[in-house]
Amino acid sequence: MNPSSTRGERSYGELLAQALKYIRCIEELVEAPVMMPSTSLDRGNRIVLRNPFAG
Repeated sequence: MNPSSTRGERSYGELLAQALKYIRCIEELVEAPVMMPSTSLDRGNRIVLRNPFAG
């Protein structure tokens, strides 16, 4: 597995610092929070950063 890959990561704590920086950059660009980034094509490989249904 590639040491700089996030493929298959399933928790916030497993993400690389580079991936977190990328997510923050996207949030700034779109002026909205990232809720559930996906780490592969598999539906199960997503990380819930914020609950989109919470008020």
